[in-house]
Amino acid sequence: MFTDGEYHNLTMRRRGRLTTLGPGERTHVHPVPSIVDNRTGCIEIGGRHLGDTQKYRNIRRDPRVSLVVDDGISAPLQLDERGGRGIETRRIAEASESARPTSAGFDTESSAFIPYTSTRGT
Repeated sequence: MFTDGEYHNLTMRRRGRLTTLGPGERTHVHPVPSIVDNRTGCIEIGGRHLGDTQKYRNIRRDPRVSLVVDDGISAPLQLDERGGRGIETRRIAEASESARPTSAGFDTESSAFIPYTSTRGT
């Protein structure tokens, strides 16, 4: 479940870093587009030809994932500075194949869905 502030940040930022587990439980980190869908209670991960990617194969083999969505600070931090703002969620993802993307703007035939618990009305 996300706080109202976390939910707001997730809906405002459409790019995150998805960590999947590859063979031998090696971690793979991938930049991904993401959309929060309060109607379905999922964070949808999409992209071009997602079904052909290592991250998609990893999710089908081992659905444990971590998704980090942050404010994208690119400048290096000094030792006395606080880090950027971000949200990390660790969940079990579901790989899905469909004739068309479920979210507008996703040019893909495959998606991954990360369920979350929402307290917001539909």
